[in-house]
Amino acid sequence: MRAVYLTPHSTFPSVFPSNTLFGAICTGLFDLDYDLDDLIERYPEDPAFILSSAFPYLNAGGAIHHLLPSPLLPPPKIRLEEDFDKAKAFKKVRYIHEAVFHDLAGGKLQREDIIGDLDNYAVESGMLARKREYLPLDRAEMEIPHNRINRITSESEEFYHTYGSIFRRGGRYFLIRFYDRAWEAPVEAALRLLEDRGVGPRTSGGQGQFSLSFGEMEIPEDAGAPYLMSLSRFAPESLAAFEGRVWYDLVSIRGRSGDGVMKKSVRMLSEGSVFANLHRPSYGTMATVRDSPRVVEYGMAFPVGIRWSG
Repeated sequence: MRAVYLTPHSTFPSVFPSNTLFGAICTGLFDLDYDLDDLIERYPEDPAFILSSAFPYLNAGGAIHHLLPSPLLPPPKIRLEEDFDKAKAFKKVRYIHEAVFHDLAGGKLQREDIIGDLDNYAVESGMLARKREYLPLDRAEMEIPHNRINRITSESEEFYHTYGSIFRRGGRYFLIRFYDRAWEAPVEAALRLLEDRGVGPRTSGGQGQFSLSFGEMEIPEDAGAPYLMSLSRFAPESLAAFEGRVWYDLVSIRGRSGDGVMKKSVRMLSEGSVFANLHRPSYGTMATVRDSPRVVEYGMAFPVGIRWSG
């Protein structure tokens, strides 16, 4: 699977979800004079490509270590009374090392196994890995002070703060799957343009700067698995189709268009959401958040197979 690596050179957005990534790529494509209307009209039935949200990665020992979202499933069955405290610690895990994820997704490992053997895992800042694979993510949250200036009087009115992350020995990566290879070169060109500009709302102040690189990552696609987990934010047409076999957290998305007009609020299932495999070619929708001019929010699932037995 094609992986895109964003290695920050300054403070970077703490989260970089799939809908924001898709919007940034579309902005780059528009500025490069590609036909966005033709691209958008292909979704959701015939997507040219789908992409995941951005997740942490580490560089160590000449290898790249990927972290993936922990599957959102019903609470695990606690086997022993002494495991309750371990279960509380496991509940705080947001990301898991790719080696653990592969075993979970393939059905070789259950969450109950991890909880019972948690002493042999490292858990830090919401991330989990086997101790032999553990490499701490060298990331710090940074508070950035700002001064608001009155444009009429040119006087300072108030201080405020924004937040970002500083990464060392790693950064963020996302996955992209092309169904139409004709869009591969344009998307790469759009990403190169973003590399030049930076990403996020504070690029004029030097934030969001990064270098771009590409690679390959093995993921458990497993089209025959009974369940799927989305590596992106996901806006299904209806939850009823899953007949209760869906587990998720909700994310509320709201923002402004470039001209300052508020977009409609939309809710999506978060990364890590698990749902029944309906054996469809694609899952998700493009939510219309403004009618005139039409503005959409990307809500396509990036599914990977999960062999879970409740």
